[in-house]
Order: sequence, then structure tokens, then C-alpha cells
Amino acid sequence: MDKLQQERYENSLQLVGLPESQSDTEDIKQVIKLSKEKLGIKLKSSDLQEVTRLGKKNRSKPRNLTLKFRDKSVRNNMYERQKKTMTNSDPSKNILYKR
Repeated sequence: MDKLQQERYENSLQLVGLPESQSDTEDIKQVIKLSKEKLGIKLKSSDLQEVTRLGKKNRSKPRNLTLKFRDKSVRNNMYERQKKTMTNSDPSKNILYKR
């Protein structure tokens, strides 16, 4: 992986299993709500630089959502909180992955 690509991923996380919305704005609202309810983080839309769904739309399951944060510390905080709340008994509840 070259340095530019590595820097691009440093501020990114991937969400898995978040229901698809009609727009990026709705996806951002879902992410903010999820981060507050599940992780106790007061995320703001201004904390996110880019939100992108990956792959082709599929009726049977939602596409992964890549979050690119403006600040690496916000990304790291969100990832660390997810690690603390992970449940080994039900991996399907672990929806946040480091990119």
C-alpha cells in the first residue's frame, strides 16, 4: 500500500449492516444516532468529511458504509468505544470495522 493510500485510510472506518437510506444525508443522520445510542459519542455531521456506500445495491443486505473523518482523534475514539462494547457472543452486533 503506498503512502497516499495509507493516509487516506487512516481517518476511515467502515460500518457493516446499517440499513440503506435514500441519501447520504440520511446515512449521516443514522451514523450520528447510532454513535450516540450505542457508543455514547456525540458525533456531529461536521466531524465527517465523506460518507460512501460500497459496491452495487443489493436488496438482500445493506452495503457497507465507509466513513471518512476530518479528525483522526474522532475516528480513533469511535473505534476504541466500539472495541469496548464488542460482544464476542454475537459478532453480528459488531458493526464497526477499522479500514
